[in-house]
Amino acid sequence: SGYDFKKYPVVTLTMTGRSDTEAKLTQTIVTELRRAARFNGLDEIEGINPGDMLKYLVDALKSLTNERVAVLIDEYDAPIQSQIHNVQQAIENRRILHDFYSALKTLADNGQLRLLFVTGVTKFAQASIFSVFNNLSDLTMKPDYNGVCGFTMEEFDAYIAGYLPSILEWRKSNGFAEPGAAVQDLREQILRYYDGYSWDGKSRVLNPFSLVQFLDGKEFDSFWFDTSTPTFLLEFIRQHPQQYVKTESPVLNKNSLKATDVTALRLTPLLFQTGYLTIERRIGEDRFSLRSPNLEVGEALTTNLAAYLTGQDDENVITELAAKIRAALGSFDSVALGAAFSQILKWISHQEQPALEGFHHALLFAVLKALHFKVVSEVSESEGRFDLLLLSTPGTAFIGEFKYEKFAPKPGEDNEPKRQELLATALDRAKKQIEYRRYDGRYRDEHPVVKRLAVGIVGKSDVLVEIY
Repeated sequence: SGYDFKKYPVVTLTMTGRSDTEAKLTQTIVTELRRAARFNGLDEIEGINPGDMLKYLVDALKSLTNERVAVLIDEYDAPIQSQIHNVQQAIENRRILHDFYSALKTLADNGQLRLLFVTGVTKFAQASIFSVFNNLSDLTMKPDYNGVCGFTMEEFDAYIAGYLPSILEWRKSNGFAEPGAAVQDLREQILRYYDGYSWDGKSRVLNPFSLVQFLDGKEFDSFWFDTSTPTFLLEFIRQHPQQYVKTESPVLNKNSLKATDVTALRLTPLLFQTGYLTIERRIGEDRFSLRSPNLEVGEALTTNLAAYLTGQDDENVITELAAKIRAALGSFDSVALGAAFSQILKWISHQEQPALEGFHHALLFAVLKALHFKVVSEVSESEGRFDLLLLSTPGTAFIGEFKYEKFAPKPGEDNEPKRQELLATALDRAKKQIEYRRYDGRYRDEHPVVKRLAVGIVGKSDVLVEIY
C-alpha cells in the first residue's frame, strides 16, 4: 500500500535580498511574503509589518487548507552577514529579524506550523533564530547528519565511479589528461578537488554541486566559489588582516560554534561556518582541529582574496607579482622585494588604511599568504616575538621584522630627505630588534639557509628592505 504522503501548505522565504537600510530589509521580507502568498493562490496579505503579514499568511493558508503550514527559510542570517562591515546597520538588521522571527515563534507555539526548516551560515547572537526559538534542533554537528550534505565515499563509488572511464577518455582526447593516466588517477584528482568536508573528523563528503558540475563539463574548476562570492568574508579579512594570518592549522572549541555576537566576530569560526575550513580531527569532546577541505576551496579563497585586497582583477597581474616575490626571495634581492612590497601597499592604499604598524604588516602578510607563500605571523620565541617567519625555496627560512614610521608630506616642500631619513630609521629599528632578540637562533638548526629580513615602512607605501 505504501505511505500516503499528505500535502501541507508550504511557505518558502529567502533572506538574500537588499538589506543595506532598514527600509530595504523590510521590503525584502515583505516581497518574499507576497511571493509566497501568490504561490499558494492568495492575492493579497494584510499587516503593518513583516511579522503581522507572516501571521496573516499562515492563518489564511491554515483556514484555506485546514492543515498546518510548513515554513522553509533559506539563509536566515544573510541580512546581518552582508552588513558585518557596517556594525551599526548589522545591529539594526538584527532587531528587524528578531521581531520577524519572534512572530514565527508565536505561530509555532500556537500549533500552526507543521515544520520549520532553516538554513544559514552563522549563528548570530540575539539576532539568531536560535535565540528566539528554544526548541529548534541544530543539525550541524549531530552525528546522524554527517553525510546528509554531500556524496559520501560509499555513494561516490556506487553511483559516480562508473562514469569515470568515459570521462577519462574524453579528457585524454582533449589533451586534459596524460595518455597513460589511469582511472584511479582521475578518481584521486576528483577527491583532491571536491572531497574533504567533515563534521566529525572521521567521515567526509564531496561537494555535490561541484561534483555534478565537473561530471557535466569534465573539466576541473572552482565551481563552488562562483555560485556565491562571499564578499562579506573578504571584507572582514581586509578589515581584520591580523586574524587571517593566524588561521594556519587552527583549533576550535565548541563554544566557538555557538552563537556569535556581530560586534565581536572572529575569523576562524566564520571560515568554518562558511565552508572554508572543515574538521580535520576531534581532540577530545570539546576541541576540533581544522583544515581547508580541498583544493577547490583553498584556491578559490586565496585567489579571490589576493584580488580583493590589492584591487587587481587581472589574475595575470597577481601571478606576475607572486613570481617577482619568489624570484626576489630566491636571489636574496632586497631591492626587488622592497619594490614588490611597495607595489602591494600602493594597491591597497586607495582603501581606508589606519596608520598603524600592525595593520600594514598584516595586510602584507595576508597578500603573501593569499599568493601561496608559507608565512607564519607573530612567532613566539624564548627571546620574544618576531613579526614573520617566511619559508621560501626548500630549506630557506626568512626571519622578518617590520617597523613603521608615520609620514605626512608637506605641500610645496622637498619631502625627499625626510622620507629617506624615516625609511632608514624604520629599517634600522627592524634590524636592531632582530639582532638584539637573536630571533634566528634555533632556525639555523632546522633550515640549511636562514636569512634575516628587515623591513622599514614609511607612510602608506614607501618600503625599504634588507635581506642579510
